Amino acid sequence: AAGGNKPGGGGGDCKNGIKHSDGVACCPKYCGQCGGSKCSSLPGGANNCCASQIKIHHNVACANSEPPCVMKKGGGSIGGNVAGSNCQNGIRHSDGKVCCPKSCGECGGYGCGNRPGGADKCCSSHVKQMYNRSCSSNEAPCVMK
Repeated sequence: AAGGNKPGGGGGDCKNGIKHSDGVACCPKYCGQCGGSKCSSLPGGANNCCASQIKIHHNVACANSEPPCVMKKGGGSIGGNVAGSNCQNGIRHSDGKVCCPKSCGECGGYGCGNRPGGADKCCSSHVKQMYNRSCSSNEAPCVMK
């Protein structure tokens, strides 16, 4: 499938799963492939078989966990673009408690749900509810702890 990898593409930290073509996400073998246009309809569903969802919901290093997981990339940081303790690789909300991805253009505020990434990544109230993960060791969206 486009954007995905078939079983046997593992390697590196993804020895017990299927390595996605981005080199970061690792899906469980039961998905049958990692990523691709129909990844949400695979046996494990979107959270286990879609690379973008693995990075959000399973942002743990494959070296310390079975798939779904993420492989270390660049500088030893998980996911390759850790937001940072002061949200230096994201956009900090005015309340100082949430960090949104740079792709949002702005964190929170009117129309946040219509920005690239949608409400789940660009609206501070959604980020607080959905992502209870520290920005010091995770990509945005995340919460400042």
